[in-house]
Amino acid sequence: MKIRALLLASVALIAVGITAWLSDETVSDFVPRADQQIAADHDGAVNILQRLRANIETGEVNEEDYISLRKGVLKRAQAMGNTKAAPDVSWIEMGPDNIGGRIRGILVEDDKTTIWTGGVSGGLWVSYDAANTWTQISGFPNCMVTTIAKNGNGRYYVGTGSSYDGSGGNGGSGFRGRGVYTSADGMNWEIMPDTDPGFLGGGDWTATEKIVADPNNADRVWWGGNARFGYMEGTTVFEGVVSGLPGSVGDIAIAADGSYMLAAT
Repeated sequence: MKIRALLLASVALIAVGITAWLSDETVSDFVPRADQQIAADHDGAVNILQRLRANIETGEVNEEDYISLRKGVLKRAQAMGNTKAAPDVSWIEMGPDNIGGRIRGILVEDDKTTIWTGGVSGGLWVSYDAANTWTQISGFPNCMVTTIAKNGNGRYYVGTGSSYDGSGGNGGSGFRGRGVYTSADGMNWEIMPDTDPGFLGGGDWTATEKIVADPNNADRVWWGGNARFGYMEGTTVFEGVVSGLPGSVGDIAIAADGSYMLAAT
């Protein structure tokens, strides 16, 4: 009987302890969904734009401020144009403007009238009249053009794919390339050996960011991308030619006399 009473007393103490512990827990008040604050909605975006565009003194957006701002910009531009420090450069849109894609590669040939250009998702284009008219190279097998070069012997190289725009396809635009293409005449193209990751493949050679001609070797161009860094001579690819680069190469610049080279990673 004593053991049974002791057990009942223990159970009662445990129950009291649990009740006390639950009573100390913080219970959130219920808020109906209609009354909850939305983290990001249209009204919030409008409010931000209003604050960015509004007059800092009045808090209002009005046409007079924009007109005044434009006059000030034009006045400043005119003043800059009258000084010797201002660059003697003016920009005119020359196209191509009938197809999408960001321009990533430009090659101006020695005659100054033949210009090649390529865009990510825009393909390969050429102009023979200093950019007044453009022709798309319909025979080029890939539309993800990022870089264009021509070696001293007249062979063209075009790199495809862009890691800057999400070549891996993970949350980005998914502009995955397919190696480097070469041509002896600019019309008939073939993929460079050992640079083909396969159709919709991944990994190396899905993003070739830069190809630059070697000023001291007429048969050589240097390349950089997610396959790291190297050079090409004719239709042969050379990899692992230098050490010390920590990863993918995004850009290359070579001095006009070939005395030094810069590689950005």
